[in-house]
Amino acid sequence: KGWPEQAPFERIIVTAAPPQVPGALVDQLREEGILVLPVGRSARDQQLLRVRRDRDGKVSEEVLAPVRFVPLVEGLPDDGYRRAQSGPAIAAARRDLS
Repeated sequence: KGWPEQAPFERIIVTAAPPQVPGALVDQLREEGILVLPVGRSARDQQLLRVRRDRDGKVSEEVLAPVRFVPLVEGLPDDGYRRAQSGPAIAAARRDLS
């Protein structure tokens, strides 16, 4: 999804691998913008790509290197995850870190 309300962006970096380049992120690049992301259906078949949008709006892709990233997961965490992140154990751990 990205952050369409704040687009366009000069640079976007993605740190989890979708199976293909998300069109929504490419759409959020400004002219001469660059998107860097891992792409691949499995951790054994991923490539780091640099996607560029030129002044005329033409988009090009360049393979930079083979990589292994965690898969990009769509959606938001469920309520149980959010409750766990705000529970007493998490609050205590945060106090210990400060």
